[in-house]
Amino acid sequence: MTRIFALIFACSLLASAADVAGKWNLTAKDPDDATIKAELVLQQNGGQWSGSMKGDEGSVPLRNVSCDGTNLKFTLTYAGTDVTLKMKLGGDTLKGVYTTEEGPSGPVEATRVAQGAVGVWNLKTVGPDGDSVSLRLTLKQDGSVWRGRMIADSYDVDLSLEDVKVDGSAVSFRVPTEMGAYSVVAQVSADSFQGTATAPDGTKNPIKGSR
Repeated sequence: MTRIFALIFACSLLASAADVAGKWNLTAKDPDDATIKAELVLQQNGGQWSGSMKGDEGSVPLRNVSCDGTNLKFTLTYAGTDVTLKMKLGGDTLKGVYTTEEGPSGPVEATRVAQGAVGVWNLKTVGPDGDSVSLRLTLKQDGSVWRGRMIADSYDVDLSLEDVKVDGSAVSFRVPTEMGAYSVVAQVSADSFQGTATAPDGTKNPIKGSR
């Protein structure tokens, strides 16, 4: 059983929608090639997306926000003009273009702002034969509720986390399977994840990585 789950836990969970919720540092070029910088905040409540953009002129709400997990689109009013942004997620970066109702357009890019445990973590643990396996852990916070998924790029399996708890730098969660639940307890910092994964039979293996 341990061997079966190790294959699932260590190598599963691909194909789940990537997470764009959170804060992003956004940079764009206006038609005069001047750099525009702003803070982009994206929120998801159930199936509904919302957000805001904060720059030197204050904060403005986003309208018509849509995201299919990888492709993001929204509209806002900037300097009295409606601007539509279309961006594609790649890791912790959003890249795309903006277009205005008056015609001008240009490139836009945003990088994720690390927020405690929130974000995407690239982890490694020990597989059933002592081999190293790569995992991708996504943690998100909706109000006071934490959620997450574990992903392994080589397998088409998707596992939702249970009992996700974050207390400062301490993170813990369970991964339920037919053979029982695996538990992970870890400490996180700005760019480090260090912890232990415990199998249903009590076997413990290190699990660590970075954003």
